[in-house]
Amino acid sequence: MPTVLHITESITASAGGTSTAFVGLVEALLTHRATRPENDPDAWSVRALAGPLPDADQARQWIANHAAGTWTFTGPPGRFGPGALAHAASELIARRSVHAVHLHGLWLSDLVTVASAASAANIPVVWQPHGMLVKAALRHSRLKKAIFTRLSGLGAALRAADAAIFTSDNERDTSDLARLGPRTRREVLPLPVAIPARDEDLPALVRAGRARWLADQQASPDRTLMDGTAPLDMNTPLLAFMGRLHPVKRVDLTLRAFAHARRALPDARLLLIGGGDDRDVQPLRELARSLGVADAIRWAGWLHGSDKLAAIAAADALILNSEFENFGYAIAEALALGTPVVLSDNLSLAPAVAEIGAGLSAPPEPAALGDAAARLLARPDRRDMGRRGRHWVEAQFSHLAVGARLAALYTALAEARR
Repeated sequence: MPTVLHITESITASAGGTSTAFVGLVEALLTHRATRPENDPDAWSVRALAGPLPDADQARQWIANHAAGTWTFTGPPGRFGPGALAHAASELIARRSVHAVHLHGLWLSDLVTVASAASAANIPVVWQPHGMLVKAALRHSRLKKAIFTRLSGLGAALRAADAAIFTSDNERDTSDLARLGPRTRREVLPLPVAIPARDEDLPALVRAGRARWLADQQASPDRTLMDGTAPLDMNTPLLAFMGRLHPVKRVDLTLRAFAHARRALPDARLLLIGGGDDRDVQPLRELARSLGVADAIRWAGWLHGSDKLAAIAAADALILNSEFENFGYAIAEALALGTPVVLSDNLSLAPAVAEIGAGLSAPPEPAALGDAAARLLARPDRRDMGRRGRHWVEAQFSHLAVGARLAALYTALAEARR
């Protein structure tokens, strides 16, 4: 049975997208392999290699239900050259223990080293940049990235890649594809999304989340646990945001849109699920105060597991208006829990969400987004919209479907190498 080696810098719950995608893709391959006979050429086994975990709790959280022997955690990757991550991967390549390599991210010397070693051994190399090739993302720290590309050999490694995976047409179309080689396949493959609760379990999850997060308006907005405070009416409109509190997510626009929506729905509340650096978060707190909505916002911080699920399910809608999203995992997670979404129309999933009737989209400006949020929060059929989104996610982004497509890609690349 052929084996693919998945490699990432680290698995950190608070890192969000890349870590979540890495774990999800490994899980998708395991799910697909479990359904295939041993002699099936598309039944790829998987090894997952990552740098050290910050603590044991995160280790248990991220790998608790995965097959024994799948995961290996190394010492840290190198800062200015290959480190423990590259050495561990190169040893597996030298022993011919793997038959394809799947690299997650870009700006890491260890990944470049592994790509070069695999190509030299005639092993297919797949790069998954997770939005890091998007032109808008490349403009951030442009000089630093240009220096790294030249000194590390990243440019040559990308040109030699057998395939690059993008999670949406939008990510592919907005990426700098000139950095790839003429023979590099440009593949679009969505990320797998777990369906974490049964339909019949959702009402209880909604009640639990709303009881926790709809706290009395006099409570401090900085509190993250509202135990012991008087809950508002369970019908209070609740809008949620989930993601890093980082400029690329345009949370300032979210706050302005929420303030606009409260003109029509003065009782509405906003739940911010996610964390960030103080230099990014403090200006957002000050903006909320200046907009007069500080007492209507709950800063939840990073939530994981059942806490995150309950918070998303509790919301009447999720809002996302990032500068760019290579996929928009928060959108799919919300829909998987039956929560409809309000999206800025620049996001890749916005057209599909609107087409299936699972949410609304609007231009990325406060009044338009705020009006869309207010309309959605006021719609009596919003849970029906969420259910349509949930069924769409099940059909398009299941672990089994994504795992099958990924395994077929590895087989095709291996055949082409031979």
